[in-house]
This record gives sequence, structure tokens and C-alpha cells, in this order.
Amino acid sequence: MISALALLLALIFSALAAVHVYWACGGRKWQSIAIPERPVKNDASSMEQAFQPGKSGTLAVAAVLFMIAGMAGMRGGWFGSAMEYPGLRAVLALVAAAMLLRAIGDFRLVGFFKKIRTTRFARMDTLAYSPLCCALGLGLAALAWPPCILC
Repeated sequence: MISALALLLALIFSALAAVHVYWACGGRKWQSIAIPERPVKNDASSMEQAFQPGKSGTLAVAAVLFMIAGMAGMRGGWFGSAMEYPGLRAVLALVAAAMLLRAIGDFRLVGFFKKIRTTRFARMDTLAYSPLCCALGLGLAALAWPPCILC
């Protein structure tokens, strides 16, 4: 059972990483709904992107996502027997916590408890991104749990 969960998580994290590589290579599809928006400083009726992602930062995010996919695979036994290393489980637990915190959000632009809810990003965040982060966090927590509840 743990290998099926590991496979699912690895596929999802790999797909997310591939989208980031696509963006870093100049792709624009889905980018307009992937970056939080905030009100313009002197014009509260207009919105602007909260940040401008650079190519190197986007590739760094992709690399981290690919590493998480690899760690899920290691835990699932893709590279020999399922790895029981406490260090691997600890890193997976930290990533799980980060994903769950992302789902909760910053109480401003992202997460279930965000204040800005009317932008295209905010709607996608409510419908897809935050629930996905929550599911990924719970899945990684299950992989990291020392007495693996799914074994």
C-alpha cells in the first residue's frame, strides 16, 4: 500500500515540477492563475501580481519538487527495498508540514484563510491549490509516519 501512495505522490510532484520547468523555459499557459494577486498600492480597485518569478527561482522550485518526488520513491521502495531511514522520514515530515501550512495559508493572499478571494488566482487556490496542498501534506505525512499506518 505504501508503494501505491509513494507512486501517486511522486507522479503528482513530478507533474508539478514539469510545469515549473515549462514556465522557466518560457511557457505561459496557466501562469496567469498561478501567481497571487494583490491590490495596487495607490489604486485599490486594480490588482497586480504579488511577485514576478524569475527563471532561476522557478527552476529551483522545479528541482525541489523533483527531489520530493524522488524521496517519495525512495520511501516507496523504487530503488531497492522501502527505505526506513529516520532522516528520510524526517525530511518527508517537514515537507508534509510545509504543505499543510501552505494549505492553511498566510491569511492574506494564499490558503484556505486568505483575505483576498476575488481574483482568478484566489478562486483557483480555493478550488484546487489549497486542497491539493492539504492532500499532498497528508500523503507525505502518511509516508513519513514511523510506524507506517499503510504498511
